[in-house]
Amino acid sequence: MTRYRASMEDAAMNADADVGKGLKTLGRRGRTRSRAGACTSFLASVVAFLLADPGTAFMPLRVIKSHTRAITTPSICMSIQSSSSKVKPRVVVAGGGFGGLYSALRLSELSRPSRYAPPSIDITLVDRHDRFVFLPLLYELAMGDANEEEVAPRFESLLASTGIRFVQGEVEAIDLAGKCVQVQSQGEATGEEAREGPESAFETPSSGSSKSLAYDKLVLALGSEPMLPPAASLPLSKGSLPPSPSSVMPFYTLRDAHALRRQLMRIDALPSPTLFRTVIVGGGYSGVELAANLATRLGRDKGRVTLVERGYQILGNSPMPVRASAGKRLEEEGVEVMLGVDVVEVDGARVVVRDRAAGTQGKEGAEGAGGGGREGEVVLPADLVVWTAGARVSPVVGAMEGLEKDGRGKLVTDGGLRALGSGGDVYVVGDNAAVMGYRGGGPPGSVGEKEQVLPSTAQVAFQESEVAAWNLWSSLTPGAPGPLRFQYTPLGEMLTLGPVDATISGLQGMFNLEGPSASLARRLVYIMRMPTGSQRLKAAKAWAKGRTAKVKGAFQEAFAEGNAWQK
Repeated sequence: MTRYRASMEDAAMNADADVGKGLKTLGRRGRTRSRAGACTSFLASVVAFLLADPGTAFMPLRVIKSHTRAITTPSICMSIQSSSSKVKPRVVVAGGGFGGLYSALRLSELSRPSRYAPPSIDITLVDRHDRFVFLPLLYELAMGDANEEEVAPRFESLLASTGIRFVQGEVEAIDLAGKCVQVQSQGEATGEEAREGPESAFETPSSGSSKSLAYDKLVLALGSEPMLPPAASLPLSKGSLPPSPSSVMPFYTLRDAHALRRQLMRIDALPSPTLFRTVIVGGGYSGVELAANLATRLGRDKGRVTLVERGYQILGNSPMPVRASAGKRLEEEGVEVMLGVDVVEVDGARVVVRDRAAGTQGKEGAEGAGGGGREGEVVLPADLVVWTAGARVSPVVGAMEGLEKDGRGKLVTDGGLRALGSGGDVYVVGDNAAVMGYRGGGPPGSVGEKEQVLPSTAQVAFQESEVAAWNLWSSLTPGAPGPLRFQYTPLGEMLTLGPVDATISGLQGMFNLEGPSASLARRLVYIMRMPTGSQRLKAAKAWAKGRTAKVKGAFQEAFAEGNAWQK
């Protein structure tokens, strides 16, 4: 496929003299920071996670050359004022997840000549919701171990005094030729009126209204959407609970977490002899963490949890210590794990799965439910079905033409995270990006340069946001150091397996940790990874308050039991 030819040579030539000397980090204005070396103790491991700079392994992007391709998409923004009349270059960030929000915040920081001065770049962040969701803590919110302000702060709070303008609405289309983003309001209330000031602005277009946002540079961070079962009845896909306990729900968003929390409250109100049966589809990070937390929350006397995975092992891309710890925990909690099965039918009352090897005749399902008689099929009765399997790229990204895509519909980027075919004006981060990188030692454009298949995790988005923000700032700031090449550095994995249980494998297997100490380390790491200093402080206070309440409750319960025994 023909590639475009970009013009980043000038910026690359202006790079600092020491840019090519080894691995670099992305501190403020390109200051270098060293990463902790080999860790031999728990304390050193935690410190390494807290202080690890995602930019450590990034190499400078010297010259990226491709072929130019004209874009003939009809313009929907012909009336937008051209950038030549603007004092500040305009950057629109489409999507307020990890990749989008962190890119916008980092770009704002880089473009400020001083702490109290406004940024030299006009930055607009667009998202359909009024809250940013810290997805790794969504389980704690659903289980009641964290509050909404800790897990899902409002963009208004996060962007205060940053100079970033926030527009709440759905991205309908992106006009590459006219260089604008079409935004449609969903009519979601933010709880407060739109505000405008010298440092930041917050806009919520009236319900049903549409507006066009012109840009000079665009960051695509629209994320992915769940691939829900087509045969299922999904009353919870919009976040509303049905009147009966039987339901099918996804677990991807803040609404889903609240819906599950309300469902758990209903389960708590059920008579004691009632056994609530839950089937979780998907044995990846979300499915395993949710299964472990749900099983702990319900207890064996109240519920039964079944985890269904089409692969032949859970957490297929995780290190062996993580898979082993997770498997052990699921077994201890009584979670039934079914591997190597496809879901062929699902609704709010049952899940029908089929053995991929089709080696058995329709055998009896859980709780005495009979199979349908078809070869290899098992019928699993379910009071609740939670769907965590599979995701697809945003429909907006899928509809974009003129950009190079991979087999999954993701946008292929060069080493600097610029979309191939965009002329260098579109940067892609997070779930939307298929990054070109070294896999054979060859120079850019050679046989050795191939697509990197990176996991769709917050860790990847963190690191991509650093490079995207730096390269954007570098391309828009005369005399700035040159652009950087993205290279992913796997810092480790952390999974929650219960209220006080977790597993961590970090620094490329140099240490492994599990149990309460891993749970504590995980929570501290996520507090430090919050997008702003004020949000880190809020999260720390909320967590400390919750821990204090739990310890107090445990002491009160123990004291009450002691008094009862004395009587």
